[in-house]
Amino acid sequence: MANPLIAIGLDAADFRLIEKWMDGGQLPVLRALRERGVYGRLKGPETFSAEAPWTTFFTGSFPEKTGFYGTFSYDPAAYRVTEGKVASYNYEEHRSFFALNGKKVAVFDVPQTRLADGLNGIQVMAWGAHAPHSPPGSIPQGLLKEIEEKYGKHPGYLSDHNDWWRSGDYEAYKKKLFTGIERRTNICRDLLKREPWDLFLTVFGETHSLGHDYYFTSSSDHPLSKLRDKIGAPEDSVLAIYRKVDEAIGKILSDAPENARVVVFSLHGMRANQNDLPTLVFLPELIHRKHFPGKGLFRNTPLSSKPGPIILKPVKRSWIAEMWRLKREINPLRSLLKVIIPFKYLEKADIALNISGEKTFFAPIHAYGYTAAHPSIWYMRYWPKMRYYAFPSYCEGRIRLNVKGREGSGVVEPKDFEKVCAEVETFLQQLRSGRTGKPMLKKVVRVRKDPFDLRKGLPDEDLLVLWEPEATDVVEHPEAGRVGPVPYARPGGHIWLGFF
Repeated sequence: MANPLIAIGLDAADFRLIEKWMDGGQLPVLRALRERGVYGRLKGPETFSAEAPWTTFFTGSFPEKTGFYGTFSYDPAAYRVTEGKVASYNYEEHRSFFALNGKKVAVFDVPQTRLADGLNGIQVMAWGAHAPHSPPGSIPQGLLKEIEEKYGKHPGYLSDHNDWWRSGDYEAYKKKLFTGIERRTNICRDLLKREPWDLFLTVFGETHSLGHDYYFTSSSDHPLSKLRDKIGAPEDSVLAIYRKVDEAIGKILSDAPENARVVVFSLHGMRANQNDLPTLVFLPELIHRKHFPGKGLFRNTPLSSKPGPIILKPVKRSWIAEMWRLKREINPLRSLLKVIIPFKYLEKADIALNISGEKTFFAPIHAYGYTAAHPSIWYMRYWPKMRYYAFPSYCEGRIRLNVKGREGSGVVEPKDFEKVCAEVETFLQQLRSGRTGKPMLKKVVRVRKDPFDLRKGLPDEDLLVLWEPEATDVVEHPEAGRVGPVPYARPGGHIWLGFF
């Protein structure tokens, strides 16, 4: 038999931390593999670093070929963006590589793929992967149930997150991830020994989960890093997970065939999250203020005054609940409700007291599913009257123009498409960090020259907004004013740089 290949992914692991800790001896298994083989870095495009890497990996094709850019779908007639629970690429035109050539394979719990038709081997989906974007299942059908009965479920499945300011919850959160790593290790050792596989593939999602929440505890390039003592955050919490995974890799490889070849890899990495707040909060609010001066959904403080301090102790237990609490209200009773009533009961209270004056204010929490985590949906009701607006996004900003003949109630003449695109870019060039005064905009990428160019290889948005690599919680604009401070969402964000 040819040399089998064992491939182990470390989802969104930061190559800089990996290299530092291999050199320092904290990751002895990875260090030994590097010394015995080769080591290199991986680099992908600038855009879609959260949504596209795994689809690109499984298909060997970039989004321009697959047409898959992320988990959101847009209906231009209804001005509605939604996100489904099954949000991965369908792998019909471009299939996963591991199902193509009849090789004997075992694929356990990798993210953002689907059960592969015609697979020669076994596959388990959504046991504990971070953001699996597909429902649980297995080939053969009863394998997932057998695994869960023997080893247990992953305690972090679909709950592998913890807001950074809830320091008291950290130990329980870490235990959840540690238990998941231990169970994954035992399952992999079991599956690895069942048959002589040509390929054995698994991915540790725990590096992704904890990197988002606690990146600032192990890296100095985030504003929260300098405030760890005030937050009460644990030190080097990312290192704790990486060391546990390093130990797990050693155990898995102890059961590998002697002639096996091994690759450990990460497709994309982590850095200080310069995308979350600009994309989720600042961009849609600023565009709203551009179209409706004086009617922003966040309080505007005078640029002549200093911005307030970084928010270290939000009131609510989740970031999105805190953002809904901070949203400006005209009715003072609704403002009070958001403070004293738990988030999950807000919609019922709003209905019972009949104080909305419109469709229930909190309805988007339920009507939009996962999309409710994006404050940009607050502005969706205004999109038909706007010339351009910001989509929900997990990375770069995404802007769509409201073009006549393309949108349901378009207001931009097609002949003015390029002119309005240039206007958006000029507007964003004036945006500055409220902490350092540095420009926020790195560049604007034009997706299409013709608004009616709707080829499959193009995403729905017309403009992609790439931000400078500086995290900030407050921004200032000479025309639109100041937004923030708002609490940081996920301190760690993605960059399409990895390693193998």
